[in-house]
Amino acid sequence: MKQQSDIAIGIDLGLKYSRVGVMIDDKFELIANEFGNKFTPSYVAFVDHEILIGEAALSQHTKNPTNTIYNVMRLMGRRFSDKIVQEEILNLPFKVEADEYDKPKIVVQQKQELLRLHPEEQNENNSRNSSRSKSELSRQTTSCNLNFCSKRAIEDAGLISGLKILRIIIDSTSAYFTYGMNLQNENLRTILIFNLGGGSITVSVGDIEFSIIEIKSTCGNRDLGGEEFDNLLVNHCCKMFQEQYGIDLRQNARAMSRLKIQCQKSKETLSSVNKTTIEVEFIAQDINLSIQITRQTFEMLCQDLFKQCIGYVEQVLKEAYLTKNSLNQIILVGGSSRIPKIQELIQEYFNGKQLYNSIDKDEAAVFGAAFMGALLKKQSQKCGKWLLLDTIPYNLGIGINGYYEYYLIKKNAHIPVKEQQKIKIQQANVKQLEVLLYEGDIQMDKENQRKLGHFTIDTNNIELQGEIKITFLIDENYQLVISTEDQLKHNVVVQFEQTTLQDEEIQRLIEESERQKNIEEVVRQKNEAKNKFESLIYNYKRIILDEFDRQEKWLESHQDEDPQTYIHKIEDLELKFQHQVELIKQVDLKNQKHPYI
Repeated sequence: MKQQSDIAIGIDLGLKYSRVGVMIDDKFELIANEFGNKFTPSYVAFVDHEILIGEAALSQHTKNPTNTIYNVMRLMGRRFSDKIVQEEILNLPFKVEADEYDKPKIVVQQKQELLRLHPEEQNENNSRNSSRSKSELSRQTTSCNLNFCSKRAIEDAGLISGLKILRIIIDSTSAYFTYGMNLQNENLRTILIFNLGGGSITVSVGDIEFSIIEIKSTCGNRDLGGEEFDNLLVNHCCKMFQEQYGIDLRQNARAMSRLKIQCQKSKETLSSVNKTTIEVEFIAQDINLSIQITRQTFEMLCQDLFKQCIGYVEQVLKEAYLTKNSLNQIILVGGSSRIPKIQELIQEYFNGKQLYNSIDKDEAAVFGAAFMGALLKKQSQKCGKWLLLDTIPYNLGIGINGYYEYYLIKKNAHIPVKEQQKIKIQQANVKQLEVLLYEGDIQMDKENQRKLGHFTIDTNNIELQGEIKITFLIDENYQLVISTEDQLKHNVVVQFEQTTLQDEEIQRLIEESERQKNIEEVVRQKNEAKNKFESLIYNYKRIILDEFDRQEKWLESHQDEDPQTYIHKIEDLELKFQHQVELIKQVDLKNQKHPYI
């Protein structure tokens, strides 16, 4: 059996919920959090004297909405001025503002002080909370279809929280392991996995044969998921309420938080019934909100988003050069894939082909993450025989003259991958050459051409002969190494855009995280001692009162006994209390928590 510090766990770090699993000795275990739940809300709340995480933070959502933080993954690795960030802010009850580098910062109030926090700090809180159940394990996390900067942001968050991230894998890719473990034969199968979760959609198509998974193509949208369906329901309710009462609920953060929770519940209910009622008591003054929603109404509200989901299915097949008839299996995972209309549209697109629904939709991603962790750390014989040939889900290229000019690594290239590009030098007597690093498609508009950073090449010692060779290498962890022909032993240092954290910021946040851990431990010990004291008072009080009641009843019916009888009763009573105290101590010892929970 491996030592705990040598065991890898898998973390499915979702927009709405996070899950933690481990694979040891060929057995998968979904690890419960401190409340005994198999999933943890991705929420962080700031109250007067502490920071609450998970269930405790979620309980603050309706009564302390401006200081309860969620959906932070939507902000990570992006500029504040990005269109998608501006759209996201409209649906958040807490304040988000820009720093001097146009990075988003979350503003909360704690103990009469305004705090301005990086999204990575809040994601760090979620990561740390998710991994508390096994406090000394090395970690591996899974994410949705993120771009290069967003992956760096997740790595930064892991570093801040003290997690050793072995690998980041796409959630739809990780589900291939879940399916592959259940195969009865090793014949070639071409599988499409459609993952629609609370915050994102990812679609992958790939082959499984002889314990080898080869991904052909992956596409998706990190900003399309159950959250968008919830928001459409919220907007619908706000519109109807304003038409009826003339009150704009969007001006009340607490009312919006309460409405959002009920809309999410109603969306889930509509997957099993044809109609439901969204109800919120006293949402505005003394007015109750009560709006009936049918499944048909919900589908009409979401029809454009549903079409987008099918569009990603079309795109992934096109990029993989496959037809609808090429697939052996279509697998749906992610909580939002339970929506009946989604299943109907996918089945209709594939001409009525039966969908595979035998995989747990909520646990597929965390199972795959735990599987990959076990594979990398060799902690399971069954996992060890598998090989994953993954792809990079975006183009990477460079520009010399201030705009995107050359692809170096194209989307869906298998990783690890190494590519080279010869660049012609147009100017004479060039001493330094600044090269821009881009992500996206050259043919797309500038909004879809993301500038990642830049690097400088010293050309003083290069025999130019009119050109220079640049090499890109991406490993299995999506780590990018850039070198030039004369610098193979001296890799180029990329200055990334300010959407990612700088080294000094990361170090400061690591120190702050350690300080916060110490504060949390003091608070935990205080609460544990206080709860123990309260429990002890209650138990003693109950025992004493019960015993007094019995003795008083005996005394009422024994008013004329000899002195020795009363002396025996006194001795018996003293012995009983001593015995009860010992019983309470034994029960208290049994109820102590396991040191790793």
